[in-house]
Amino acid sequence: MEININYVFKTVDGKPIKKTVGFDNGGIPIAGKDNFTLKSLCLNALNTDFSNPQQWGANAEKISGEDKFKRGALSMEIYKANDKINLPAEDITLLKKLIGMLSTPLIVHQAYETLDGTTKQK
Repeated sequence: MEININYVFKTVDGKPIKKTVGFDNGGIPIAGKDNFTLKSLCLNALNTDFSNPQQWGANAEKISGEDKFKRGALSMEIYKANDKINLPAEDITLLKKLIGMLSTPLIVHQAYETLDGTTKQK
């Protein structure tokens, strides 16, 4: 399926969400100038280590070197994509699983719609 990898995530009132560039002393995220896109989210999700049970609880998972290799290869493919990318259903399913573990409900909602091809933003 063809995916718009440059989809820009929006706040509930429709404003673009900016990438987080760090945190202030109170732990509040600091927004950068670049928009937060599906491409960024996919790269973050594919390269997150979900194996620590203290951090991920029941969602913690140990994956094989082969699965890490596949995630790395998909990460490189997504990184190289300029605007749209064709992904097989298996890769979309993996991305949805990882994004669901990593992200907030508003981001998951928009990401799933975009990955399913039902989003209105092109």
